Formats: sequence, C-alpha cells, structure tokens
Amino acid sequence: MFYLIRPSRESCYNFQEFKNLTNSFNYTSPGVNVNITKNVTRLVIDCCQMSVNIFIKIFSVLPDLDMISITSLPSPVELFISDDNSQIFNLFLKNNKITKLSLRNISGVENVYLIIDLFPRVQFIALQRVSNVGLKLIIQSTLRRIKENNIRHSMTLCIITVEATNDKVEKLKTMVDSENLLETYQLYRRLDKFYLEWK
Repeated sequence: MFYLIRPSRESCYNFQEFKNLTNSFNYTSPGVNVNITKNVTRLVIDCCQMSVNIFIKIFSVLPDLDMISITSLPSPVELFISDDNSQIFNLFLKNNKITKLSLRNISGVENVYLIIDLFPRVQFIALQRVSNVGLKLIIQSTLRRIKENNIRHSMTLCIITVEATNDKVEKLKTMVDSENLLETYQLYRRLDKFYLEWK
C-alpha cells in the first residue's frame, strides 16, 4: 500500500501536531493531507510546492520507511539551511532503512550525489525523466559517488530516459570499463529503461 503526501493549495504548514501522532489513520493540517498508519514503509512525495521543513519532518516521523519516491528533490542547500533541519535530518539519515528509491525530475548530478550521500543502504535506485544527453553523466556520477562513499553492497540502477537508443548500451559499457567504475556488472536496455546491476 502506498501513502501519498502532497501539499494542498494553502500556504500555511504546521506539522507540530503530526510529530505526536502514532496511531492516527487520517491527519489534516493546513497545507498537508496525510493518510498514515503506525508502520509506514512506502511513501510517495511530490516536493514541487512543499516546504523543505515539511519534507524533513515527514522523515522524522516515519522511521520505518523502506521505499520512497520523490518528485523534485530539494537541493542540498535547501535541506541543510537551518540547524534545526540539519539535526532532524541527520538523525533520520543515521537510522534510516530505505533500500528502494525513485527520483523524478532530476535537475542535475547534485541530486544524484545527494541521494547517494543520504541513503547509503539503498539497493535499488530509479531515476526518471533523464534526458538521453545526460544518461552517461548520470551513470558516471552515480558510480563515482558510490565508489567515493565506499558502498559495496549489491545494487540496481534503473534510468528511464526520454529517448533510449540501442547504441547507448555499448557506449555506456565502454565508459564503465575504461574508468574501472565496476568489476562485475550487467548493463542492458528494456524499452525506455536502462538497467545497471552489480554485486
């Protein structure tokens, strides 16, 4: 079951009361409508118009998340602009259990760096709406960051592109091999999706 959290059209966000909820099934606050149970493990968030404070506080009250889908991830500057946010978010990051992550509307490689840094336990990453031109850069940046962070567990990277072409697979394999980014891996394409899997 998926839980959808989206801002309403109101501009006032008050999440203080939400922090204290444990067994409530429905919660409505000015600007936010939430359906939640005690053990939420999957979450879909659209951050296009959501304040960063709400985004961070959502994580602080949902410690059992295993899967998250985010549209328009806030920038690192926005996430860590205040000390209060940093403390809450750092606590979540230290204890988070997220292993599956989906990102839509990626604005650049800084989004990729951010998710690798924030979710070190992730085993499946889906990146949606990646332009064909940026495909090589996204894969290269993701693998470099994983290597820099010394992440060694199995992982699958799925990239959904605007225009997928067959010649891209060989070019991507050449790039991965020439830069020694992975030793044992599989790279293949299914329709508009490129999959990169490694152990």
